[in-house]
Amino acid sequence: MDMGLSIGFFAIFALFGSLNYATIFSLSPFMNETAITIIAILLLSGAMAKSSQIPLHSWLPGSMEGPTPVSALIHAATLVTKQVQQLPLNSVNYLIINSLYAGITIIWVYIYIKFYLIEIYKKILNEIDNSINLMVNQQITFNILNGNSETTCELTFNNELNNNLFNFSEYFKFKPQHKSKVDQDFLEWFIGFTEGDGSFIVTNNKVKFDITQIKNDVQVLYYIKTNLGFGKVYIRKEIERNIGYFYITKKDNFKRLIKIFNGNICTEYKHNQFKKWVETYNKQYKDNIKVLARRPLPSLKNAWLAGFTDAEGSFLARIKSSKTTKSGLALVLTYQISQKDSEILYKIKSLFKLYDISNKNITFDKSWEGWRLQLDSFKVLRLVKLYFNKYNLKTKKHIRYLVWCKILNMGLIKKHLTEKGLDIIKNYINKMNKKKLKI
Repeated sequence: MDMGLSIGFFAIFALFGSLNYATIFSLSPFMNETAITIIAILLLSGAMAKSSQIPLHSWLPGSMEGPTPVSALIHAATLVTKQVQQLPLNSVNYLIINSLYAGITIIWVYIYIKFYLIEIYKKILNEIDNSINLMVNQQITFNILNGNSETTCELTFNNELNNNLFNFSEYFKFKPQHKSKVDQDFLEWFIGFTEGDGSFIVTNNKVKFDITQIKNDVQVLYYIKTNLGFGKVYIRKEIERNIGYFYITKKDNFKRLIKIFNGNICTEYKHNQFKKWVETYNKQYKDNIKVLARRPLPSLKNAWLAGFTDAEGSFLARIKSSKTTKSGLALVLTYQISQKDSEILYKIKSLFKLYDISNKNITFDKSWEGWRLQLDSFKVLRLVKLYFNKYNLKTKKHIRYLVWCKILNMGLIKKHLTEKGLDIIKNYINKMNKKKLKI
């Protein structure tokens, strides 16, 4: 009766690397559904047997006299004899009937879980995720920059759940005619990337828009142009390096851009920049487009963070000295994002279940007057990896990420604690530090 529970717990630990409820629930949406279903059946079978539920009830008559509904629930281990799980071996028919009965019931349970409970489970997870984002992550303002040690958090609650989601319905109506289908994941990534590296420019009462990249990453500008179906790419030679520009021309294309970004910008700074840009567009083209106040929240269920990381994030690995390991060395892996404004960093931090609003993980760097979010816990980095495996990076940063993942995988199975494993990791780190990185 306890075997199903035991195997189920071992399977949970093997799959998630932990028996902590918070860790399991946060990683569950990214795990294989079949594996989760098998674990559920194992746990269910153990519970059914322990509670003497049909068809796993046959042990009870041999263990106690006159079982009643009450005694079935309080049959304590002291009442269970060694004959609990023994079947009458002299009855072949009993074995066949009981096996068929158990098999049919298990199949029925599997179908019930597969086609009914899992769907309910997904809906519950979505509701929990949206509720947490709604409560934790709205209009957070901090007075740290004013030199005050106390942190002021102001939460503004929004009654409309849809306000936390990206909405491209207006753009789909006005997209280029030659684009029969537009990938929403791309649009979410594009917004995140623009919030990091893009610029809504106003010069001489005229609007301009561009995204700048060094020549080594100019391919991402062509990727943007191809997926949008409009815009141009220009490469300019400078003294030390070549620079690539993606830019927009013509009224219709500016209007398409507005329909992509209006109500879909996450950061306050870029939202304010976009608002002034649209006001200038209205004057320039005698239009009357209103900027929506809505600002959706970053989520692990859309591609915005992948785009923002392509622009502002980095994946770091190093070996440091340590007094707690036999080798005297320790592995440090970090997922890092840098920003002038700390608000968006606290929102990103909350995605990885780090809801405290203290300065832990987020620090201020006086050298460039900006903020830095650093996540270095293996437990959190496992979730980081799951996210970026689902929503891929588009710049050459993806190559660096793949090498970083190899190091993380070795860390998760404790290979960094062996001399041979450390040598392999050092080679990977040297590979990451090369200017021209290849897999």
